[in-house]
Amino acid sequence: MNLKSLSAVLLLGAILLPCGAVRAQTIFFVDATIPAPGDGSSWNNAFADLSAALDAAGSVGGPKVIRVAKGVYKPDTTGLGDPRTATFAMQADLEILGGYPGRLAADPDLRDPLANVTTLNGDIGVAADTSDNCYHVVTMSGIPDTGVIDGFRIRNGNADGTVFPHNGAGGVLIDTDSRAIIRNCVIRDCLSSSGGSGMRITNSSPLIDGCLITGHQAANGGGVYAISVAFANCSPRFENCRLEDNTATVSDGGAFYSNGASPVFVGTVFIDNVAGNRGAGLITYGGSAYLLNCSFFNNEATNIGGGGVWVAGAVVTIVNSVFSGNTAAAAAGFGGAIHTQQFATVDATLTVANCTIANNSAGVGGGGINLNGGDLTLINSILYFNDDHGGTVMDIDSQLNTTLPFSITINDHNCIQGWSGSPAGTSMQVGDPFFRDADGDDNIIGTPDDDYSLMLASPCIDAASNANVPADGADVDGDGNSAEPTPLDRDGNPRFQDQPSVGDSGEGTSPIVDLGALEFNTDCDVNGTADVEEIAADPSLDCDSNGVLDFCEFDADADGVINACDNCPSTPNASQADADGDGLGDACDVCQGDDAAGDTDADGVCDDIDPCPLDATDDSDGDGICDSVDPCPADNPNDSDGDGVCDSADPCPQDMFDDSDGDGVCDSADPCPADNPDDSDGDGICDSLDPCPQDAMNDSDGDGVCDSADGCPADPAKTAPGACGCGVSDADADGDGAPNCSDGCPHDPAKTAPGACGCGVSD
Repeated sequence: MNLKSLSAVLLLGAILLPCGAVRAQTIFFVDATIPAPGDGSSWNNAFADLSAALDAAGSVGGPKVIRVAKGVYKPDTTGLGDPRTATFAMQADLEILGGYPGRLAADPDLRDPLANVTTLNGDIGVAADTSDNCYHVVTMSGIPDTGVIDGFRIRNGNADGTVFPHNGAGGVLIDTDSRAIIRNCVIRDCLSSSGGSGMRITNSSPLIDGCLITGHQAANGGGVYAISVAFANCSPRFENCRLEDNTATVSDGGAFYSNGASPVFVGTVFIDNVAGNRGAGLITYGGSAYLLNCSFFNNEATNIGGGGVWVAGAVVTIVNSVFSGNTAAAAAGFGGAIHTQQFATVDATLTVANCTIANNSAGVGGGGINLNGGDLTLINSILYFNDDHGGTVMDIDSQLNTTLPFSITINDHNCIQGWSGSPAGTSMQVGDPFFRDADGDDNIIGTPDDDYSLMLASPCIDAASNANVPADGADVDGDGNSAEPTPLDRDGNPRFQDQPSVGDSGEGTSPIVDLGALEFNTDCDVNGTADVEEIAADPSLDCDSNGVLDFCEFDADADGVINACDNCPSTPNASQADADGDGLGDACDVCQGDDAAGDTDADGVCDDIDPCPLDATDDSDGDGICDSVDPCPADNPNDSDGDGVCDSADPCPQDMFDDSDGDGVCDSADPCPADNPDDSDGDGICDSLDPCPQDAMNDSDGDGVCDSADGCPADPAKTAPGACGCGVSDADADGDGAPNCSDGCPHDPAKTAPGACGCGVSD
């Protein structure tokens, strides 16, 4: 259901369906324009009023169909003591179908309830005087699901009696375990003294499909009143309906009042309803309620609270639903969107899953949810921009206010404004959810064009828990599997979708669902077809294959081609012409048509004439080698000595070994390339080869001792003067301890001088 269009809620315009028989049927025809009513056997022999057709249908067995042409029909009052008890009484095995063009049309069986308005009118007395209108325009008592009424406007009933049944259900009265089907009807402008001016349902479980219930007033339950008496089953189901502009003039349930019943709502919109005290959209006293893919817009509880929903001692589950612009604006008002409380000492039990509750307001607390006397399970939901205290406060209590006694069973995977740890929760988001257009095209909060889908920047995308998605108890996709996780979001698009450009912050196996009632980008172009279906049918709609329609992605030059796929993203070029096939569009290609590679190095020289197409500086040193492959881009020649060091950085560019001894003299000019210093004594012999590197004369006497250390450098026999001096031997021939040079008797060991007797002769 796409709420961008009000008509999408009412399906009347889509009812162009022929009535296909599945088994032998008796068909009756009704046309108010027939000049001479017949037996109803054909359009040209039609009944003039519906009551006559009902009488005829009641007299035959088996399946029956009454085809009713456009016009206004009123219940027959003939023979009734109280004309106001006149009604169109539904029967089993009977389909009553309005919306036919009738006998004067080219094809009288071409059914279109929107074009061929067919009205069942309770204004049986003085026109526009409600006091004499019939109590109930349509009644259904004990009717099984073979009883169907489809394609009518039902209006102007007035159940103003003092006792049941005439004190409720000006439009449709349903009781005694009826399971009839009301489809594609507008029920409007009815009254009652007690409750349920549009419809009263007692101990019955009808299906109400594609209907608008609007303009009703009652003390309680302006639109619909459902009640279980003596614990009997009362489980009406409302699908794709709209409850609008209904009023509980005294107290509770502007649109819907449930007393011990267990209604189910799928794809239903509650909008512009008012309650004097509680539950402008829906109030539940005991029993249960299940709401899936629903919307609550601009409902107002003028005194106490529960602008959208009031839960009193009931078990209520709300899934994939949006609450926007609902108010409990009185100074003591609580729960702009939802309020809970005990009823008959029983706590309320509320589950809110994958819902978006935003821009609702309360006078005191809980612009979003006010939890008092209840247990709350809150999962996969968004509560943001709700306020209280006259719109002056937008904190955690404005989103979720709690008053004892209360309990929160689960607060898991939610986005709650102002949340800082209380109430306790896990995997919580607090940042702006980035709604696409919360006040819609009309810039008014609380209308059906409010767009609470998420923008790509939202922290709520792929941030929920797959395990927390409730089971599809209402079988929203009609596949017969009510145990599967709910497969669709509020707008009927796939709930399990992955956004490839966003990291998964939620829980489970991809695809991870989003927080809130709407999956991101489910229908970002708002054409009624889910994006995933469009892309599957035509992959060209997603040029970069990221799962997002190109229609919804950034296009800087507004040429119809998104940046990710635009060969000139800053220059409009819708044709994407690329003559040279270089991936750069002609509109921004400086080398268009010249080079398949364009100007790779962006040096202003096209590759096909650029000697160095990969180098913006080409050949800096002019050596004929491009910089990108030149080992020495600043040198020409590069490495003269081939030592791997560029000449500009080589201290000895002509020497492969440069300066081996590190003496600052390149090897090629160094007489002693292995020595530092080279020739210390300047004798022409390198120190490494010089036995006496400090002596220019080295070893003059050849005794193996350098002159600088030799005491007798000219005496090869001595390295020191000794007793006799250099050049003279210190030998002691006679061994008397006196060297020959000073021994007067060198051969006389007994004498060192001749004495009186001479050498060799003792003195």
